[in-house]
Amino acid sequence: ARGATPAAGGTRRGPRPPVPESPDPAPRPPGRRGYPGAMDYVSALVPPVVMAVFFIGVIRVIVKTQGGANKAKEDAAVDAVLARADGTRQGGAAADGG
Repeated sequence: ARGATPAAGGTRRGPRPPVPESPDPAPRPPGRRGYPGAMDYVSALVPPVVMAVFFIGVIRVIVKTQGGANKAKEDAAVDAVLARADGTRQGGAAADGG
């Protein structure tokens, strides 16, 4: 029959097989809690420590490269760009009548 369901008199499959029970986990010694092995702590801490070391290295490089022989040239270039941007902004405001 088209669209037959068990309630409408259609065919019905047999009962479902029982779900097998999961085996018990391995017993732990009574005094130990948390991770079963100490190496889990080490493997959990290695990535953040490595990232922190690299981050500190990057910060040290940035701080050490500030200044130096080209500091005056770099400062002059930044001042020129800022003055040009400020002049453009003021010139645009004057042209708008503001």
